[in-house]
Amino acid sequence: MEIQKCPCCNSQSVTETKYELLNCSNCQHLFRKNIIAQDYKEKHNRNNRVLHTDRKNRERYEFLKKYKFSSMIDVGCAEGFLGAYLKQKLTLKRVDGVELSMDKIVATKNLDHVYDHDIHDLGKFKSRYDVLSLFHVVEHIQNPIQFLSDCLALSNKYICIEVPNQSGNAHVEYDLNQEHIHFFSPLSMMHLMKSVGLKILHMETRGFESPRYNDCIRVMAIKPAVKTDFLERVIERCGDKFYIYGTGGNFLALIKPVDKIMEHVIGILDKEEKKEYVKHNYLKVDEVLLKREKILISSIDFFEEIKMDLMIYGIENERIIGIEDILSA
Repeated sequence: MEIQKCPCCNSQSVTETKYELLNCSNCQHLFRKNIIAQDYKEKHNRNNRVLHTDRKNRERYEFLKKYKFSSMIDVGCAEGFLGAYLKQKLTLKRVDGVELSMDKIVATKNLDHVYDHDIHDLGKFKSRYDVLSLFHVVEHIQNPIQFLSDCLALSNKYICIEVPNQSGNAHVEYDLNQEHIHFFSPLSMMHLMKSVGLKILHMETRGFESPRYNDCIRVMAIKPAVKTDFLERVIERCGDKFYIYGTGGNFLALIKPVDKIMEHVIGILDKEEKKEYVKHNYLKVDEVLLKREKILISSIDFFEEIKMDLMIYGIENERIIGIEDILSA
């Protein structure tokens, strides 16, 4: 008889429980003993509950907005409502999707591009993305480790995952949804992330997907650090073109000496012009009020004061980046 191993932690401490489900006593992961093959290609209209879609998209926006990124691919994007919402709210440059079901027809109207083939066909993907998201996808996958390993090739940095927290509802003992193969616990999710070399930045439970699945695990993980130079980090967080506020000590020591960085600077904001330090286009705050590019504040000590002043003027919080954020790991 074949010895069953947990697909998340590889433990052999697996026993059969109700409904032909296998339970790992090491990480509390549940998974199906017998997998029922699913064909998603003919499915459609899987996110037609507008009120619920709005709520879960707002929650996901709140979860993601603390991270700096400009491109995203949403695997299992359905009609593309989430990707379109995040692109507008986070002012992302590009949001693509992957969708096998008939919902891809609607998704093509909402996203920049939609792929309709399996994730392991990596040669068919033309781009790489700052964030790869998997909202209610991994629980459907027979081999989650292999699947996530393939996904890593499409992400430059972050992987965002959401799955039901075991049954997905405190009032439901078992999730008997026939499409679901895996029923994750926070511990089994931690083991899964470790198995594919991802570092968890943040994990939370009680995420809302629907009234049925109102307790979900949300995870933001990061790929192993790849050393990048200062200019790359600035562009990653601020975009290809941006403004700089402040030409004091940090500007002179950290920004001005960086080769070619000023080619990306649209203009300088400061309380006074210091042309002896930098010959560039000085602007007033009201001149950039209606623009969309980010503003990099070069001061660390006075960051909060400058940020507050800019927000009083009407600059959105999402546009304001601190030099400390660039320097941080």
